[in-house]
Amino acid sequence: MPNYEFINDLTGETKLLSFGMEDNKQYIDEDGYRWRRVFCNPQTSIDSLSNIDAFSSRQFVDKTRSKRGNLGEMIDYSEELSQKRSEKLGTKDPVKQKYYESYASKRHGKRHLDERKEKLKELSNKEIVLNLK
Repeated sequence: MPNYEFINDLTGETKLLSFGMEDNKQYIDEDGYRWRRVFCNPQTSIDSLSNIDAFSSRQFVDKTRSKRGNLGEMIDYSEELSQKRSEKLGTKDPVKQKYYESYASKRHGKRHLDERKEKLKELSNKEIVLNLK
């Protein structure tokens, strides 16, 4: 059953009470005083991959195996781990670079669209810095 918090405005005392979904969510104490219900943000946690090793493909598979999600969520998880690997190493993500090389070798040297976008972004940032000097 969900918990609800109530506060006594006269004394400042708070109570955490459980009510069923169909119950009237009011609390009136034995003196007949009606306590005010406190509405607060839900205390939920979003499941993230913060507790797994970013370099372990086995942990990624184990963590996502039982998830009920879509392809977009898996791509988001992969991107999160890629960013962690980049931050830890201080360079580009080696797993992503290996994927880009594999992609290019299977397509007679044609580079992946995301890799070309990253390269263009790097070049434009360098040119902006050079032009400012």
